[in-house]
Amino acid sequence: MSSSQKPGAPSAKARHTNFPTFRRLFDSVLVRWPHRFLGWLKRHKRRFVVGLLALISLWVAANIYATILLNRELNAIRKRGEPLTMAELAPLAVPDKENAAMVYKSAAELLAKIGMTDDDEQKMMESYQQNTSQLSQPDFVATRRRLLVKYAPAIVLIRQGAALPSCVFPRDWKQNAFLITFPEYAPMRKFARLMSAQAKQDSADGKTDQAIEDVAVIYCLSEH
Repeated sequence: MSSSQKPGAPSAKARHTNFPTFRRLFDSVLVRWPHRFLGWLKRHKRRFVVGLLALISLWVAANIYATILLNRELNAIRKRGEPLTMAELAPLAVPDKENAAMVYKSAAELLAKIGMTDDDEQKMMESYQQNTSQLSQPDFVATRRRLLVKYAPAIVLIRQGAALPSCVFPRDWKQNAFLITFPEYAPMRKFARLMSAQAKQDSADGKTDQAIEDVAVIYCLSEH
């Protein structure tokens, strides 16, 4: 023992041996444990092979049983007439003259041609007037009426589409489900906001019956 070392204190070698360094960790994981495992495997090779085969057999049996149950459930669903794929979920074809989607498409193209902007859309909402202190109620109503007159031809088409019984937008239902898109949602949302502004304007002008019909149009949009 060194003269400078205190009695009872561990030596530098002991401290180095006992301290949990990463070097010792890697040495245990990469050298000692694999060596011990290989030694155990040599002594119990037959038991290891038998256990491995048993696990593989159990896994195969579980998969076969699960497949049987799954096919049984799928057959039951098919017997009930319920769809199992996106292609089976596809709606039946509808003649163009009965399909509201064709009219909505024309309405969306007309709005784009007229030049409906997000700013105009916001100006027709009451929330815009509430958030803009500089705009008085009469000015807001006048702005909304002016914009509704501007988009009146599209409103006529939206009402016509809502009156049709069916709405089937063209879509490839046979492709991957994750690749199927619904681009009509954005214009349909614009239609609903436009009809909401129209209904409020009709109500403000005393056209109660027309306002109720416009609210019904919004409901039909949600159903379509």
